[in-house]
Amino acid sequence: MAPTKISKTAVILTIAAGLIGSSAVSAGQPVNMEEWKEDATNSINRAMLYPSQISNRALKGDAQFTVTIGRDGKILASQQNIRPKNFKLNSAAKTAMRMVEFPELPASYAGKGLTFTLNLNYRSSRTYKPKRKGNVRTELASNSSGILVIEAASE
Repeated sequence: MAPTKISKTAVILTIAAGLIGSSAVSAGQPVNMEEWKEDATNSINRAMLYPSQISNRALKGDAQFTVTIGRDGKILASQQNIRPKNFKLNSAAKTAMRMVEFPELPASYAGKGLTFTLNLNYRSSRTYKPKRKGNVRTELASNSSGILVIEAASE
């Protein structure tokens, strides 16, 4: 009998821990669309990386995607509207889209989903030549123009 009581106690503690954990997760949910846009912009900026294989060429390029997400922040559909001319930059943009985790839409948002435009900007430039061998370069990959909301998805 004692093992049964321990098992029930363990189950109750597990459920309580799950409830506490889920309320902590929802506490981080954006309150309004401005907070959501800021969180979403930070998410895409974390997912974007400038390809190290081409950083010595000082290449730049822009990509644009139209993205539809569900209330949970998961991507339901995406379409690439603008592609960088360089294959590596285009590949980096597509990888960023696969890696990004958008935040949940705020409870105050009435739609079932959201469609928006996402501009990804890639830049690399020489900053200076130090006395030692090689050059110091700055690579930048960012969503510099932010997120432009197109429409609330009705489905």
